Amino acid sequence: GEKIEFSCWDFAGQTIYYPTHQFFLSERAVYVVVFDMAKLTTSEDSKSNVFYWLNLLTARCPSSSVVLAGTHMDQVEMESQLYNNVCATVRKLGVEFPIIRKCVFVSCMSGVGIPLFTGVLVNVALKQDFAGEEIPKLTFDLEGRVQKYCNSLQDDKGKYISAPIISWKIYCDLCDKTRILGREEQRAACKFLHDIGTVCYFPDIDSNVIVLDPSYLSDLFSSI
Repeated sequence: GEKIEFSCWDFAGQTIYYPTHQFFLSERAVYVVVFDMAKLTTSEDSKSNVFYWLNLLTARCPSSSVVLAGTHMDQVEMESQLYNNVCATVRKLGVEFPIIRKCVFVSCMSGVGIPLFTGVLVNVALKQDFAGEEIPKLTFDLEGRVQKYCNSLQDDKGKYISAPIISWKIYCDLCDKTRILGREEQRAACKFLHDIGTVCYFPDIDSNVIVLDPSYLSDLFSSI
């Protein structure tokens, strides 16, 4: 059968990380917005968090797809008033935010809904414009070379000896060693690696800087 490999990112929910989220969003992704079914309609914080993500994704990635995942299903009785309120809220969200493709209720305690969620995630991913797109093998060879270079900047304990940041020239040297020689091909490869979260590259801000570890950049932002 067809193999699908997901690269999963868990965005930090703490308020201190909110300003950093926009730098790590990509159109080449399916987003899962998670909420607690027991709190969605009873906690203003829970509802505002869902609206925060849906508004952010609509603004930054309007052509992306979102799957809503309601957790703690085991704490909400079927057909109860709370359950009906959650369903009504989800329906309203679906009208207000067209990027929502599906909503699945799950319980991590009992496992109920998990297989359905997995199937929904795969089906939504397969319907994306980028699904099935052919990417040159050399691009993935470059990804491996970039990650190896990044690892070389760490000590035995995984701490960075120097910042995982390279110049455009060093990146081009890595491309040349991978036999990606054309400048347009190098730019396209860099954009792809940025879109899938391997590197961070913001040419509108500084076209000469490439961050090899997005989590390093996130930690740096949060400390400011």
